[in-house]
Amino acid sequence: MIEKIINVQLFLLIIIVYSVVPLYSQNNDTLSYFLGKEIQVNEPNSGGDLQCEPSVAINKNIIIVSWNDSYGGKINSKTGSAVGWAISYNNGQNFNFGGYLPKIDEKSVLRVDGVDSWLGTDSNGNFYLQVLSWQDRSHYLFVYYMDGNNLGKWEKRYTVYSDKLIDKPSMNVTSTGQINISYTGNIDKKNEIYFIHSSNQGKSWQTPLKLSNSTNPVKTGSCVVSYNDKILVGWVEGIAMNQNEIWFAYSLDNGFSFSKAKLLYKISKTFNIVNGYTIGALKDKGGNALFLLSTSVWITYTLNNNQANFWLAYTEGTENEGSRVILFKMDENFKQISGPFYVGNNSTDYERIFPTMTSIRNLPAVFYYDRRNHPFTTLTDVYLSIKLENDTFQDIKINSTPTDWSKLPGDPKFAPTQRNIGDYMTIASYDNKLATTWVGEKNGKARIYFRLIEFR
Repeated sequence: MIEKIINVQLFLLIIIVYSVVPLYSQNNDTLSYFLGKEIQVNEPNSGGDLQCEPSVAINKNIIIVSWNDSYGGKINSKTGSAVGWAISYNNGQNFNFGGYLPKIDEKSVLRVDGVDSWLGTDSNGNFYLQVLSWQDRSHYLFVYYMDGNNLGKWEKRYTVYSDKLIDKPSMNVTSTGQINISYTGNIDKKNEIYFIHSSNQGKSWQTPLKLSNSTNPVKTGSCVVSYNDKILVGWVEGIAMNQNEIWFAYSLDNGFSFSKAKLLYKISKTFNIVNGYTIGALKDKGGNALFLLSTSVWITYTLNNNQANFWLAYTEGTENEGSRVILFKMDENFKQISGPFYVGNNSTDYERIFPTMTSIRNLPAVFYYDRRNHPFTTLTDVYLSIKLENDTFQDIKINSTPTDWSKLPGDPKFAPTQRNIGDYMTIASYDNKLATTWVGEKNGKARIYFRLIEFR
């Protein structure tokens, strides 16, 4: 009888242990990892039907997520959205909703109008949040600051820059709190890429530097990243929606001067149409009312014996009307360039969309929407691909259930010009952890989802 009880207890113990065992990789060349629970970031009671373009930052066990929320359209936002945000104090097991930006006080004449949020953190545990605000007379770049010793409250607001037209800004925060921002400006109806930075946590800013120099009328989708005194900015150029050139410029003196812009790669075929990708204004135009997308480049860096390598990812079209994510590698002096590498192990032709990037274990990690399981439909998963040292990729499916993009109309009433998925999603790393955020569907509404990955 005692032996039977022991056997039963042992059996139950095996079941319990097996139920919580990490999802370790079986291949010795790949990284072992554990997938945390997939959760929806807190949905505010006042939130709009559309939430998209999530950004994420992680520092120790603190995680902050921000997004576009069509709540802004309810209160007269020009772009149809405000920036919502939420914070987790326990590695993303749950989030507390924090409110909307830009902040309005009694002396302010600003609308709560915000898009294109971007998060960063420094080595002291402080957080930074970039918001693009389209007001009546001008467009503003704001940066909010959250003190690591007073978490949960955006204490300060800095006006980085204002102009008649600003679009698609990206932000990079260094370990020391230097803030680097690249964005698209407009001069005489022509796009140009600019860089602006602050070395004192955003309290003062250097004069913007124009980086682009070609005759292409459209320059957009920039991204900026830095390591020590090296800064790399990449972007795409073209004519109208035919953005078929990847360009870059670099700084060797921490952003005070830049090289002449150079063409990195000419895309063999652009990729502009994704089934199920639309904006609110097209909801009633029929099933074929697709919206052309304009995606951004994404950049990160890795270290090898204290030598930096920079990595740049983008989406390229394929011959059978699908898309793939392409990846380039640069040395820290930006002289030696290799690629494109095709991201992911499945070579079947289908859609891979909106790559974003960080690094883990000094390997580049690319996160993107993916339809390998449902080619050329509107059912979409999210995948992580880690480029290993042997030039293969470790692919990890992050979401548990695919999202049907055809069931996401956006918010036609309050955000008619907002895309139902937005223009990007993001991934961030800290030590051995990756924080991932993306847009999923809940009851016909676009909602923000999160999952943590820990590597062993």
